Amino acid sequence: MNVTTNTITDAFAIFDVTPDPDELARKNKKPEDSGSVTVRQLYRYANWLDLILLAVGIFGSIGCGVLTPCQMLVMGDMVDTFNTNDLMKAFPSPDAMYDPNYYLPFNHQVTETVADTINDLVLKMVCFAIGSGVGSFLMTFCFFVMSERQGIKIRMLYFRALLRQDAGWYDFHESGELTSRIASDVQQIQDGMSQKFGIIFQTTTSFIAGYAIGFAKDWDLTLVIMSMSPFIVLSMTLLAVFATKFTVLGEEHLASAGAIAEATIGNMRTVQSLGQEHEFCEIFNQKIRIVDHYSVLKGLTVGLGLGAVMFFIMGAFSLGSWYASVVLRGKGGKKSVTAGDVMIVFICVLIATQGLSIIAIPLNIFATAKASAYRIYQTIDRIPDIDCRSTAGECPSECNGNITLEDVQFRYPTRPTKQILGGLDLEIKKGQTVALVGASGCGKSTTIQLVQRNYDPVGGSVKLDGKDLRDLNIKWLRNQIGLVGQEPILFACTIRENIMLGARDGETPTEEEMIECAKMANAHDFISHLPEGYDTMVGEKASEGRTTIVVAHRLTTVRNASRICVFHQGEIIEQGTHQELMELKGTYYGLVKRQSMEEEVDQETVENDLKKIREQENKEAEEINQHKNADTNEDPDVVQKLEDEYNNEMKKLKHSNRFVLLRVILDNFRHEWFLSILGFIGGIGGGAIFPFFTLKIVDLIMCLLSINSDTLTDDQKDTIKNICIIVVVIGVASFISYFMYIGLFLSAGFKMIGRVRKDMYHSIMHQNISWFDRKENMVGSLTTRLASDPTTLQGISGERVGNVIHIISTIGFALGIAFYYDWRVSLCVMAVSPVLIVVVFINGKLNSLEACPAQAAYERSGVTLVEAVESVRTVQSLTREEHFLEVFKEALREPRRGIYKWAPLLSIFNCLTTLLTQVMNPYGFYIGTYLIKKKSEYDLPVPDFMVQFSDKFEEMQKAIMAVIFAAQAVGNLGNIVPDIGKAVRAAKNTYDVIDRKPSIDCYSEEGETFNEIKGEIEFKDICFRYPTRPDNSVLKGISFKVEQGKTVALVGASGCGKSTSVQLIERFYDPTHGDVLLDGHNIKDLNIHFLRSQIGMVGQEPVLFAESVMDNIRRGIPKGVEVTNEQIYAVAKMANAHDFISAMPEGYNTMVGDRGAQISGGQKQRIAIARALIRNPKVLLLDEATSALDSESEKIVQDALDKAAKGRTTIVIAHRLSTIQNADQICVIMRGRIAERGTHQELIDLKGFYYTLAMQQFGTVN
Repeated sequence: MNVTTNTITDAFAIFDVTPDPDELARKNKKPEDSGSVTVRQLYRYANWLDLILLAVGIFGSIGCGVLTPCQMLVMGDMVDTFNTNDLMKAFPSPDAMYDPNYYLPFNHQVTETVADTINDLVLKMVCFAIGSGVGSFLMTFCFFVMSERQGIKIRMLYFRALLRQDAGWYDFHESGELTSRIASDVQQIQDGMSQKFGIIFQTTTSFIAGYAIGFAKDWDLTLVIMSMSPFIVLSMTLLAVFATKFTVLGEEHLASAGAIAEATIGNMRTVQSLGQEHEFCEIFNQKIRIVDHYSVLKGLTVGLGLGAVMFFIMGAFSLGSWYASVVLRGKGGKKSVTAGDVMIVFICVLIATQGLSIIAIPLNIFATAKASAYRIYQTIDRIPDIDCRSTAGECPSECNGNITLEDVQFRYPTRPTKQILGGLDLEIKKGQTVALVGASGCGKSTTIQLVQRNYDPVGGSVKLDGKDLRDLNIKWLRNQIGLVGQEPILFACTIRENIMLGARDGETPTEEEMIECAKMANAHDFISHLPEGYDTMVGEKASEGRTTIVVAHRLTTVRNASRICVFHQGEIIEQGTHQELMELKGTYYGLVKRQSMEEEVDQETVENDLKKIREQENKEAEEINQHKNADTNEDPDVVQKLEDEYNNEMKKLKHSNRFVLLRVILDNFRHEWFLSILGFIGGIGGGAIFPFFTLKIVDLIMCLLSINSDTLTDDQKDTIKNICIIVVVIGVASFISYFMYIGLFLSAGFKMIGRVRKDMYHSIMHQNISWFDRKENMVGSLTTRLASDPTTLQGISGERVGNVIHIISTIGFALGIAFYYDWRVSLCVMAVSPVLIVVVFINGKLNSLEACPAQAAYERSGVTLVEAVESVRTVQSLTREEHFLEVFKEALREPRRGIYKWAPLLSIFNCLTTLLTQVMNPYGFYIGTYLIKKKSEYDLPVPDFMVQFSDKFEEMQKAIMAVIFAAQAVGNLGNIVPDIGKAVRAAKNTYDVIDRKPSIDCYSEEGETFNEIKGEIEFKDICFRYPTRPDNSVLKGISFKVEQGKTVALVGASGCGKSTSVQLIERFYDPTHGDVLLDGHNIKDLNIHFLRSQIGMVGQEPVLFAESVMDNIRRGIPKGVEVTNEQIYAVAKMANAHDFISAMPEGYNTMVGDRGAQISGGQKQRIAIARALIRNPKVLLLDEATSALDSESEKIVQDALDKAAKGRTTIVIAHRLSTIQNADQICVIMRGRIAERGTHQELIDLKGFYYTLAMQQFGTVN
């Protein structure tokens, strides 16, 4: 029976020509262990379309970068136009031209000529501005489309690589660490490939073009200015090296924090039952504090580096100012250098070097992207020794199923000194059922994993039909094997889809075949009675006609096996049929006797009783389906109330917070007020630097225009000297202000991101369990948001805040200077500003809207990722890697489509931002010239106030230069706005989680506590519905009482409400009707931490954390209680765990691996029991606590639990009835009601449902 996965395609699938990663892994040499990839390796997965987009995007970026200095080239010609001989003739003497008290008597003919020339130059500048706008459009469109495509492609390849890795590799990696990388590292790679990479090209080409024009106009002056370049390059290099180093170190610890988050969020019931929320928050906080440490170092490094760069830039201009006077002194004889040429050199080089400050942010992002790519690509590149994607190996046309293990020796990769199997020989012939039995950790499950080829033996061989498994195709091999594990894994899809996942690739089972399989597994009846049937758990499969290997603790399940093999310390000590081993009276015989039951029952009687019980179940199920919302014990409006509560909560979460931006800024200031104040001062001061610097440039130009001989006058010498000194002072101020507003604000921002991440995790950890039941709060979605949303807050915190303050300060100072020197020209030029501001605002809003569907899609894909990686052995055993890849791809479908929807809109508004910014320059000159011309004609078509302005060229030049810098600052603001839009949405999502107040708050200090605790539990008329399924009643009026020190067992079919009852005692949920009492106190009135500290719980599937055995047991210690190592050893002995723990290489310091993967299931269970006993609880909850233990261990542990239960109230949930025979009372739950109650003997005598269950397990019924 096989399943075919339908391939989902869309209109853009023709562009998805992803290179084969296997071929790339062979062609691309693995990057050196430097923590970063090269630029070429970063774009290794780009296909022909991506490369075209990259080329066109770079072309547009270069166009933007080149055309800006070209505008300055035209401005130099304007200066020379104003300084022409015709214009100078209008003055009675050269001195009069520079006399501030002399007003030019305009000559109409002269001004007409000048105006026409200026208008021609203005037209050129407009053409350059349009070219820059087009370049901006190409840059934005191409880099946006290319980065989004690459991001989706890398996500797919990384997920595929994770599904490809073998079990040995996963033993060294925590699944949480791996899955968190797709939310953080891949997003950082995508950011590095986005428009920010284009900005690097733009500023670099602007730098090159600026210096090229400078060399063309006056090479020696440019060379003098460049004398500081080695120091600038050294500063930038050191900045990049250290920033990358600190980024890599921080990301490693951030991934570890992500692993902690996934392990705890995915097991919140265990965490909350142990009261370990605060402790895990502390561990998470420690990791984030280390991340903060490296992030702060990175921030300070960036601030110092950029401050040093700006200091050296100003030093270069100080030298240039002095040398410019030397150049112009020789213009009469040796050189034909004009004042306009000098201005061109200064302005072009100024813009070029100013770009170095702008390039810092994208360079930092790009360096982070390369470091992140190094980690991601390492995983993608890795070809495992056991490669489930490999096409190599033989695929026999027929499989008989003869399995042979010859002298097999095995050690786990993480414990190379621990021998698990030592020379195992085993032969299983076609059609045989062979059972492997023995104590936990003896090598039974390891043998199964070797047969599945999850691992390869270190010695000997495993063969199928005489062929070594290593010579067979791995996918073919696993398709021949069906596995039902000790802890069954079901995926987040319907029962139908879960069953279908067991089919082979390329085969499509029919509905009838699927139902027949369910019947064979004894699952069809209970599935049919579920509210949604097959569209809403899977049992064991039958094994007739197949070669079957059974690993068993319950020996009643293997009596009919063809052969039974008894394991001990990795070797087979006994083997034979059940009867042969019983006659041998050895180890197996002793194990069976411990599980035997005294009662003997006639087979026919049991079958008849079982038939009656099933008929009664079906009858009751029909009644429930007809009246499932008519429970008389419940409030008739309870369903509507639950639905209303859920809907209101969802509405509240979707409600936008208008003040979220202000909140983030104020929150940052409140916690980091000292750094914020210094950063604010630095931002204000830094914003003043370039506007005042332009004044010195204009002063220098005017001074240079006055040089007419080889000798400087005293006034000129003083002017040049003062300019040089002031520029050096500005350089020192630049160093201080850049360090303050970039370094300190960046550090404050990183600390805020860490704090928000801690607050978000803290809030998640104290939410009530029902919150985690919602689809949008699945572990994959939450861990994705925890990894990505706080990082996205960088758009409205830290350095971005500093940049915004710096830009606003620049605009304010520049406009102040402009209006001071010529407010009329400034006012005319600023008329364009409202349009520019509106365009910038719309651009930011579009970026915010674009981020919404993409983020939601990435959260959905995160759910699939986490689910598949956590259960990767199940996925690989089913050979369903391609299925999960398709589900993952479908989740990413929305971003794929959104690429081509949003790219044109974003590009158009970026284009308009660039165009309007650069049009303001020629517009200012046009207005100034226009007004001069109109005054010379004495024609007044403009208002009088515009005509009454100073005639001095210097003042107009200062005003226009200041407005130019203001416009450029607004353009820089436009580059930041997209990040602000995305960050505001991320902030809203983050604070929605942080602000949520749970209905059952495990951190609450409210509620009663009392000293004399008996442990008496009572259920009074309890009804319950899960909040996410309000139409399905789980418990319907259950009442029972457990007196102090007594034991009550709950039994019944799966889904009848047993585990729900335990969860109500832990107060994971509150009942919809009735009360749960502890010593007569309603548990709703008790302090939640106090309540849970009185309870010890051992679940059906034990959860261990990725730490040592000792630390896992210590997790059970209530807060404030001191426990010695001797006490831990004592409870480990009670749980029959001390011996095997002591035998481990590191003893109690042995790491158990991610979710306890390094030890066997039985060993995990015993450690979990020890963890519960260390709490010394008054109430003990055992949910299948001994289900994973072998017979010998089960008897010892059961005796230990019986002793531990003395003086404690104990509630036991059991399917294995041998564990509850001595219970004081047994309650049989059917369909949410107690159908039978009494002692074991009383229920046997009743011959009801319990009697039938007992006979199924211990009688003669198979």
